[in-house]
Amino acid sequence: LDGNPIGSSGAKSLAKNKSLIHLSLRKAQIGAAGAKALFANKTLKSLYLSSNHLGNEGIEFLDRNQSLKLIDLEDNNIG
Repeated sequence: LDGNPIGSSGAKSLAKNKSLIHLSLRKAQIGAAGAKALFANKTLKSLYLSSNHLGNEGIEFLDRNQSLKLIDLEDNNIG
């Protein structure tokens, strides 16, 4: 779904899907709220979120997710 502007509402909908294992949402405009919802999904193993303007707020709950083995947060104004 890279490049599709699904926004935070789309990310929240995808986060409810418990059959997803790998998800790529580069440049999908999910924002911090969408990222937080995705980090709550415990079935995802890899998540690509580069270029979504997450900022520090967007990664606030990342440490609560123990299922993710690979995550791409490039170009998200973190730090």
